[in-house]
Formats: sequence, structure tokens, C-alpha cells
Amino acid sequence: MKIKIAVVGCGAAGGVFAGLLSLSGNDVFAVEHDELHASAINEKGLILNGSKRKRKIFFPVLKIGTSEPVDLLILAVKAADLADAARQSIPMLGRNTMVATIQDELESAKVVTETMGTSKIAIGNISEFNASRRAPGNIQYDSLRPINFKGHGNFSHERINSLVHLLQAAGFDAKAVRDI
Repeated sequence: MKIKIAVVGCGAAGGVFAGLLSLSGNDVFAVEHDELHASAINEKGLILNGSKRKRKIFFPVLKIGTSEPVDLLILAVKAADLADAARQSIPMLGRNTMVATIQDELESAKVVTETMGTSKIAIGNISEFNASRRAPGNIQYDSLRPINFKGHGNFSHERINSLVHLLQAAGFDAKAVRDI
């Protein structure tokens, strides 16, 4: 099932998420404040150097988000930038928007809940993520395993499972867990 996805933060982690989710047929765009990185992706595509192959992936990168609701909002920024990213992403929230954080910190759910006013959050914990931005528009990644997601607040385990299936279809080693 094709869904509309916004990835806020298109550095190493966010770039891998945006790239692989786009390759799996979803309608993906990223929001990135680094203008040089955003321009490189918009003009030449994202070069994603994985452990098995190199890919060039095209998806739009915006300076600010849209005011249209998305089906999935992934906050892939550093923990220190999470509150600002969440605040700027509020216009992309719809009634059924899933919000996922990947900061590896349980505190991220509290920050997002307080900032966005939603308690329907999937907390992501990445146990091993070897990725780096080598140059604008160029990301190297070697490991993406496993990514555990837990629901927070009113986020049901059924919705966590749908997020996990979406990520697995894109090539991620994702798992739904009841505790992180």
C-alpha cells in the first residue's frame, strides 16, 4: 500500500529512511534545513551507498514542510533539534497521521507529545545503525538492524505492526515490541 510519508531531517538516518521508503513505492518527501544537501538531492538524487549496492534515488527535499497532512511523519533529527522539528511539523499532522521518532531516547516521546499535542507516537530504538553523510547528497550505510518500535500513549500495537510491516517492505529489520 502506497502512503504519503514526510521524513524530517535528511541526514544519515533520515536519508536512509527516505531513500528506502521511496524505493519501496511510497510517496516520500524530506524536510532538510541544510540547503547544500537538499539542493544536491533535488538536482542529482540521493546517492545511497549500501553494503550490497549503490543506488540513486529521487524524492523531493523541501526547506519547510507542507501544510497537507501526511500518513506517516518520521522525525529523524538529533535529539537536541527534536522540539523545533516537531513544532515545525504540526501542519503536516492529520487525524490519522502516525508519528515516529528514531532518536533512541525514551524522552523523545515526551518532547513530541508536549510539542505537537499528540500522544499517538511510535518510539523507535535503533540498536545498530552505521551510516554517515559522506558529502551533500551522498550517504553511506552498512547496518540497519534491528529497529524496535513501541507505541506511546494511544498508539495501538496494531498500528505499530502496520508501521513495522511498511518498514520491512522497504528493507529495514524492524520489529514491534511492547517495551524498549
